[in-house]
Amino acid sequence: MYEEEEVVETMTVQEVARLIDWMRTKGLSDTDICNCIKFIATGVNLPTRKTA
Repeated sequence: MYEEEEVVETMTVQEVARLIDWMRTKGLSDTDICNCIKFIATGVNLPTRKTA
């Protein structure tokens, strides 16, 4: 019987630090950065686009 292997992909601490640096250079606030990382990690609380 064939068993499918689950592929687990992770980011290293260094990759996360680079992501945070990149987001800061783009002008994201610390709160926005934390919310982004929380969403990436959990898939919960996707932000909605504000309409004008």
